[in-house]
Amino acid sequence: MPWRAQDFVHCQLRWRAGRPQLKRDPLGSSTLMQRALHASITVLALAPATGVRLASQGRDTTCVRQSELALGRVRLAASLTEVQEALGRPVRQHRSSSEDDGGQYEVLQLTYRSIEVDIGRGQRVERLATTSPTVALPSGVRVGLTLGAVAERLHLSNTAQRLRGDTLTPSVCWGDDYNPDLAVIRLVFAAPSGAERRLARIELTNYGP
Repeated sequence: MPWRAQDFVHCQLRWRAGRPQLKRDPLGSSTLMQRALHASITVLALAPATGVRLASQGRDTTCVRQSELALGRVRLAASLTEVQEALGRPVRQHRSSSEDDGGQYEVLQLTYRSIEVDIGRGQRVERLATTSPTVALPSGVRVGLTLGAVAERLHLSNTAQRLRGDTLTPSVCWGDDYNPDLAVIRLVFAAPSGAERRLARIELTNYGP
């Protein structure tokens, strides 16, 4: 059973209404004061809704949504049966073993024309990888896209500063399906002959104890 955690969204954006500049009336008329007070009350009443709307429009973030942890029609933690129904018969398969905190276990490695699938504990997908432009993440991120295009589709900011060599490994957002401490998205870029850096490999993993 995948570890579940509740979503937490911290809204840091606060909209502040500016103080109205009142023009002094030498006759002490209250008309301008009443109009200014009415305008201030209106702004304050709308400020919370405006703040929420602005926050929801701030799309750039530092983590990838859990809904992105899929390649083509296969999601991380999908069952072997679901993989077979979605992809059919693999080009080849190989059995190996791996080890984690729970000890050693068997891994079934399935190779398809455009995607690699590792089946681990509980007959569930623990790794998905591709170097083919024909398979994409749900957002449309696929091999061949530039770093800027990848950042736009995943709503990530400061991606150039977060690269480690040619690899971008953004954190996974909190959600109900995966433990962000165990699920990993790894995006490997390449820039042949000094050309613009483009996505060369996508790898998703979800190793559990």
